[in-house]
Amino acid sequence: MTPARLIVEARENWAVTFWLTGRSIVRIGRGKINDVCVSDPAASGAHAEIALLKGRYYLRDLKSRNGTWLNDQRVEASFLKHGDVIRIGNTTLQYLEGEAGEAAAAPDVRQAEAAINEQRHRSLAPLLSRIDGIDDRLKAQDQDSREAAVRGLASLREEIVKSEREFERAALEEGLLRLLKSAEPLNKRLDAALALIAGEAQAENGFIMTINPQTRKWVVRALYGDIRDWDPAEGKPPLSLSVVAQVVKSRAPLFSDRLEQDARLDEAQSVMRLQIKAVMCAPMIRENAVFGVVYLDRRQSLEPFADDDRAMLECLTKLMAQCL
Repeated sequence: MTPARLIVEARENWAVTFWLTGRSIVRIGRGKINDVCVSDPAASGAHAEIALLKGRYYLRDLKSRNGTWLNDQRVEASFLKHGDVIRIGNTTLQYLEGEAGEAAAAPDVRQAEAAINEQRHRSLAPLLSRIDGIDDRLKAQDQDSREAAVRGLASLREEIVKSEREFERAALEEGLLRLLKSAEPLNKRLDAALALIAGEAQAENGFIMTINPQTRKWVVRALYGDIRDWDPAEGKPPLSLSVVAQVVKSRAPLFSDRLEQDARLDEAQSVMRLQIKAVMCAPMIRENAVFGVVYLDRRQSLEPFADDDRAMLECLTKLMAQCL
């Protein structure tokens, strides 16, 4: 059966994805007992439901106070088709089937794989050449040549440590590529990719957001850490959308471990409300436009993200942008 999902678009220009696939019935309303909870006073406690009927999803109003609207028409019940827009109170839910063109855009990854192999070659070739040169000096009889060989060995050790980091990065890139190339649904691939990146950086929380090309609203596609337990009925998501807005505006990564002193985030109330201690956020850019972000933070640990963590996030985010 074709995968299907709801893009639940609420206030403040953010949205969340709710996958219908694998569910026979999904209830929507203001009450927390619902599968899709909407924090909307115009919605009824049990407002509507979507049921799987003969292989198709079927929308039904549950005698709600303000009615259920489909493509600007009030309905009691109706089958759904790709692109339909449901309105419950002041909350909009878009029904989408398949992966909404993302699979078509995703991805010829040969270019990314070639870049990884080229990186390996660039790292290894100079080391092999220098080993040959040092070996020649060690065989020489004069003292100056031997001393030069010793200095060369010390320098070579530093280069080897640097090269090991590059190989580790290449292994991470290969792991990310395998995840992105898998046959799993896109939401599962993004969940796994975020877990890989956040785990490597020892982040406490993280999320991936992309822009919905139809509505131009930002959609939460994957969550990591304690924020995965967030219930939309609780209101504002525990995400720093101010950081996202800054990254989208500048089209550049943002790294900060002194957020209270960061002039870029002077008006970022979410940073203070969520008690974020350190944050990294990098944009996914295609055709000179930002279409997504990868965000990581620490809210308990006072330890800042290391330079290697920052370089890793930038590198893997660029790779994701090529493959989505």
